Amino acid sequence: MLRVARPENACVDSVVGAQDGTLNIRGNQHAMGESRHSVLQGASIVLLGAFNPKIFHPEWFARNGLIRPTEADDAQVHVVSTEFTFVEFERLRLQSTDRRFSLETLDPRMFGPLRDLAAGTFAVLEHTPIDAFGFNSRIAIELDPESNREAFLERMAPTHHWADLLDGPSLNAMTVEGTRSGCAANRIQISVRPDPMNQRVVAIAVNEHYDVVTEGSAESEPPADFFVNRLHNEWDDFLSYSVEAAEKLCSSSQNGPAECHR
Repeated sequence: MLRVARPENACVDSVVGAQDGTLNIRGNQHAMGESRHSVLQGASIVLLGAFNPKIFHPEWFARNGLIRPTEADDAQVHVVSTEFTFVEFERLRLQSTDRRFSLETLDPRMFGPLRDLAAGTFAVLEHTPIDAFGFNSRIAIELDPESNREAFLERMAPTHHWADLLDGPSLNAMTVEGTRSGCAANRIQISVRPDPMNQRVVAIAVNEHYDVVTEGSAESEPPADFFVNRLHNEWDDFLSYSVEAAEKLCSSSQNGPAECHR
């Protein structure tokens, strides 16, 4: 039997908006309690393009109404410079270079605020050149003590094909790429990796990658608008799909039906 958490539950009422329109990045503490079954969950939003890292200071977010002044004061500023910025808000981490911007969290209750802070940032920075972006999730599955992780991995990726090449072959990581119906992403990658520090844990990561339509195309829209619209329209579905993918991999990798706790 496998244990998997359901991050989409964290998106229900997970954003607490202030009456002044700012975003409360503390999230909704009642949206989802800490799951006893999840080893680790995480989500991130990554953009590639041309950015100005030095503007991403907590005070900038507060001045633009994206967070509250008290949250700006409480933020941990590791570095803010023209080359690199690294800031930690409460349970949200921001990093930026001139070519890459990312927001991430390891707290499922923050998946909604993560989305809204990213959308708000580039609604303000509406002229930012964005070449591509991706949504990422990570769900760690803990096998019950009686389960055998090597057998679990063997059913997903048989190692007998490698017997003539390696002694004792085992799955280190596996990534499968494709697309899915009803999703606007250009490609989707699902990765499976055993945790080297815990023999009962397997991590399943999902990436949805979007290329921004080039200027001049009949389907083109301003890159920042394209990103914000896709984020609002696709984020919750992406989180649901991530859990669905993990559950199906659980089930298909068992001799019989697997029970995935929600």
